[in-house]
Amino acid sequence: MKQNISILKKRLKETMVVEPNDLGFPLLTTFYRKINIFFKTTPFIFVVPISIVGAISLVFLFGVLAVRLVTILQYGF
Repeated sequence: MKQNISILKKRLKETMVVEPNDLGFPLLTTFYRKINIFFKTTPFIFVVPISIVGAISLVFLFGVLAVRLVTILQYGF
């Protein structure tokens, strides 16, 4: 019984170890880390306005086709 508990504690500690993100290319890694700071602190200040502007621009660029594509994707997933 004690052996099972020690194995469980060991596994639990292993799941809490998270390696730092590395994209394989140093320039991309530094760019990712600088951009990711903003998304971790205040994601809605950036994500919501960008998504609203993107959605409106897609409707203006593609019109009805964008609406049909979104409808098809909704039914597909």
